[in-house]
Amino acid sequence: MRAERPFFAADKPWERADMIVSGEAFPELTEGEIAWVDGPLSGPRE
Repeated sequence: MRAERPFFAADKPWERADMIVSGEAFPELTEGEIAWVDGPLSGPRE
């Protein structure tokens, strides 16, 4: 995941994706919990 972070920072897939799956857990989640947010995060697509 460390190598992917610069790529994601430059490519910003969250601005156009309907869903992104990450293999890295959020620190606030306990085992078995799932987090999500509706996308895209930058507004409607053109």
